[in-house]
Amino acid sequence: MPMSKKSKKRRRQPPDNTPSQTHSKQNSQQLVLQQHVVSGPIPDPATLQGYEDILTGAAERILTMAEGEAKHRREVEAAALAAQIEADKRKHKEVLRGQLFGMVTTLTAFSLAAFALAKGYPSVAATICGATIIALATVFVTGRKNIGSTKQDS
Repeated sequence: MPMSKKSKKRRRQPPDNTPSQTHSKQNSQQLVLQQHVVSGPIPDPATLQGYEDILTGAAERILTMAEGEAKHRREVEAAALAAQIEADKRKHKEVLRGQLFGMVTTLTAFSLAAFALAKGYPSVAATICGATIIALATVFVTGRKNIGSTKQDS
């Protein structure tokens, strides 16, 4: 028996497990995440009470330990600061000593140049003055470079 065109065309049904149908069939689940963060040497009061419940005197011991730790940290920081101050003082004295020696050396060189000029040796005087000026310029330039690199290192 011949089939009609209508019967040949079947309407397609969506499968039973489409996402919309699957979602309605599943139980929904909810996940709750709770985070508790404590920063520092002393736990929060509830935890501290828990320690005290487990071991009598534990809270007092924890507080004493935290106080001792803080005192030690302050002492170490004070010692480090005192050492840095002492190092800075030594460095300052060293710089002053270097400036003093540089001044004495320069005055001596210029005195020798003046003496050579007075004795009739202008080329010797010019050489001494030129060498002294070049040496001073070199010290100032390289000294500035060393100061810049030292500050970057620390």
